[in-house]
Amino acid sequence: MIEGAKLTLNGPASLVKLNIESPREFEKSVGQQVPAVFVVDREHLTTIREFKEIVEDRETKHPSRELAKIFLGGKAVSSKVLVLEAEYSACGKLKSSLEAFMRQLQKRQEKGLYLVATLRSHLNELLEKSCGQCPDVPLGRGRTGMKPLPVDVDEKLTARFIGASPQAERVRRLIYRASRVDNTVLILGETGTGKQVVADCIHDLDPVRRHKVFRPLNCAAVTQTLFEAELFGHERGAFHGADRNRDGIWKSADGGTLFLDEIGDLHIESQAKILRALETNLIRPVGSDTEIQVKSVRVLAATNRDLDAMVKAGQFREDLYYRLVEFLIRTPSLRDNPEDIEPLAQHFWQTTVGSSERLSSEIIALLQKHKWPGNARELKLVLKALSVHCLDEKGPTARHLAFVFRDNGILAGPFSCEAEALRQIETLRHLRRVDEVLLTWRIKVLPLVEDGFAGEPSVREALSWIGFRLEELKDLCRESSIFGGEDLFLMIHGLVGKMTVFQDLLRQNAPTGLQHWKAKTSDEFEKVRSKLSQEINRVQKDARDYGL
Repeated sequence: MIEGAKLTLNGPASLVKLNIESPREFEKSVGQQVPAVFVVDREHLTTIREFKEIVEDRETKHPSRELAKIFLGGKAVSSKVLVLEAEYSACGKLKSSLEAFMRQLQKRQEKGLYLVATLRSHLNELLEKSCGQCPDVPLGRGRTGMKPLPVDVDEKLTARFIGASPQAERVRRLIYRASRVDNTVLILGETGTGKQVVADCIHDLDPVRRHKVFRPLNCAAVTQTLFEAELFGHERGAFHGADRNRDGIWKSADGGTLFLDEIGDLHIESQAKILRALETNLIRPVGSDTEIQVKSVRVLAATNRDLDAMVKAGQFREDLYYRLVEFLIRTPSLRDNPEDIEPLAQHFWQTTVGSSERLSSEIIALLQKHKWPGNARELKLVLKALSVHCLDEKGPTARHLAFVFRDNGILAGPFSCEAEALRQIETLRHLRRVDEVLLTWRIKVLPLVEDGFAGEPSVREALSWIGFRLEELKDLCRESSIFGGEDLFLMIHGLVGKMTVFQDLLRQNAPTGLQHWKAKTSDEFEKVRSKLSQEINRVQKDARDYGL
């Protein structure tokens, strides 16, 4: 199955799934409503072109030629699906071209099926607009393509998903539309952009499910070994420690909403189990021979990762992606929507200080100069710290805010620094990242070493985690100058080599690998961490000397 956007003369664009397993299935999924235009990812064009008995290929669109001239001019219009590859510089140009073509179809009273293959990114944007549109608002009318919200709903959502930008308003309207249908919803956005808030709002506005349970599950916080039991439940004796039967979150959410947060971090095997539950409404508790029917779970999913890229890289199941993206909502970043900073900052500040006190225009102007890579979460953190530093004074000043930015090591803040001070901050942040990786490595590996061989599932899970962290550490070691001192860099670089050997041994023979770490690497690992801690303290002192 592939996902596409379908445009007809009678309404807005709609989300469709086209079956490309065979020419017959493709012909059935295209449907009989004519005229109609389908927009698909051009990566599937090769397969579609092979269906020569039902498809006529009009090849590639030249940038200067209109769709109508290629589809309707020159060659006689056949009864087949006319297929064309077209590349546009922006989704807006694709949309304008499609609208002009639809007008030509209506004017000429054509009866046909047309397929345009284009960039996946443009298709995603077109689908995003399609998913949330009201059925009685034609494509291209208005800024959002959706009706205004009811007044009472608008007030509630404005107070919860805060923002003054058109993009924030669009998300609020999509939330309302999502609450009125029963589709699976995929929420995409950078970290700190309010994906959890969107999920909460969809559930709370759902006229049927808001009186039922809302069950969130952070997929990144549960190990692969325990994930299936956490989600689907388990039978008594299914594994060590399972002393009773237990329902999983999926069953407990029946009739309500299940929110799978950070679904992009889910292991590929667990993805398959979620897909089957979505497709069949059947779940099997761990250790059980019987499947249980769970008929009415509304699934919402969210991630800050690029699922489309993960699908292409084989890291995320394509069939699950298409199953989740029945309704797509993208949360906007503060970097691209600086007008959202003021309402968010005022809300966070008033919540933090517990009063109606407002931030000054000077503070707001300074906040708007920052790019906020952590989005609303980072903004909230800065304002909480700011409230602490101005406790005994009338209100926050630029001096207080400068201290908070520097104390948190924020390089791209609104306050200029001397070149040497900037270098010190960059080194400090880098060393802290290295220290965080080594600390989490220690937390993960030490229990494994102490327990000895803990079983193949535990080792397999550890290997997956170790590989990820090791690659992260290698990336951090690409530039020696940022470590503050060459000695420390050489020590960490040497440790990376020993950690790589440990990884290889653990993969080949777990007991041998664990024994090797204990005998050959453990002491060196602790020496490096001690040296790193000393260097962090030194750089912190230097930073204070620069007034940071």
